[in-house]
Amino acid sequence: MLGRDWQKAAVVEAPPGNTATLEPYANPGSLGHPMHYQGGQADIVDLVAYGDGFVAGGFLETATGPKAAAWASPDGLRWSLIEGFPTTEGSLVRAVATGPGGVLVAVGADGRHPAAWHSTDGRTWRRSSSASLGSEQAELATVVSTPSGFLAAGRAGGLGTETRASFWSSADGLEWTRGPDGPDAAAARVESLAGSAGTWVAVGVAVRGTSISGGAAWTSTDGRSWRRAPATQPQFGPLHGVTTTPDGFIAVGTNLAGTKAVVLSSSDGLAWRAAPDAGALDNYGLQIEMRDVARVGDTYIAVGHLLFGTQFPSGVIWSSPNGLTWTRAPDTAMFQQAKIAAVTGSNGRAVAVGTFGSPDFAIPTIWVSPPQG
Repeated sequence: MLGRDWQKAAVVEAPPGNTATLEPYANPGSLGHPMHYQGGQADIVDLVAYGDGFVAGGFLETATGPKAAAWASPDGLRWSLIEGFPTTEGSLVRAVATGPGGVLVAVGADGRHPAAWHSTDGRTWRRSSSASLGSEQAELATVVSTPSGFLAAGRAGGLGTETRASFWSSADGLEWTRGPDGPDAAAARVESLAGSAGTWVAVGVAVRGTSISGGAAWTSTDGRSWRRAPATQPQFGPLHGVTTTPDGFIAVGTNLAGTKAVVLSSSDGLAWRAAPDAGALDNYGLQIEMRDVARVGDTYIAVGHLLFGTQFPSGVIWSSPNGLTWTRAPDTAMFQQAKIAAVTGSNGRAVAVGTFGSPDFAIPTIWVSPPQG
């Protein structure tokens, strides 16, 4: 059943190295955690349907930090790591999108500056050299296609500072223009974008200094001028994902305490209504969050994770026929120690991406629904 029954992808290529080759660190107090980086690790954080297959983005976990990377699959079950992805140490891909003419765009960061990449086939990538991307400290967290090209968003300002929401546009995925910086961008960052019927909606996080103070949402009719929704109710925390519905938008995240998954719906991106409270959204007072949401056919699918105690996660996938009532997929072994970051769908299939092995390892992992023969 779509959204309820899942299988792991058979092949997900990881970088060189083997997480099982070194013994755990045995010193007192280590609790068996590894002594140092062991190779073979990567985070897949977003994906997009492309032709009959899929393209995903993320970053390799290297001994010196993250390094942006991309993967491609003909069917969602077999994934290859793209060789020669044009990047440097300290970079990462946060989001991918496909636009007119089969153009693919990936966005993220390289060190302290925003970064973008462009491809026409999903396998050969070109790094954007747009001067505007190197003009300030910032990171791009999300990207979508528009009738005129691409729209990206994220944060302006360095880590350790009070960030501002930032919006960027491009006609081709190579040359980028930073949007105007208005008062509604203050003390926030954007984590996801969606567009429908001439209205664009962004959702993300409100901050106070360097602390999260709640969720945030914005709307725009042109992708340049943005209006911020009134402050959400205090129990609503960070919003990580948004998608379109026949009647508007659905956004997902967690409450401010991080102990309850949150689903909000809106017809215009300004007034939001919470889905009814339900056991499927709760984790008995422990951490739980939704990270992304997508509409696959007539089914809404959300993904995220919960924590047992303070360290060990379990991936969680929810499905809904209407965006209001949600059911969790069975908690099977394939989700244990997993964090699921993103989901998309194509031709009656849903594909979710993330990692396995937390808290010690990040082994790239992908799930497919319904199970393929």
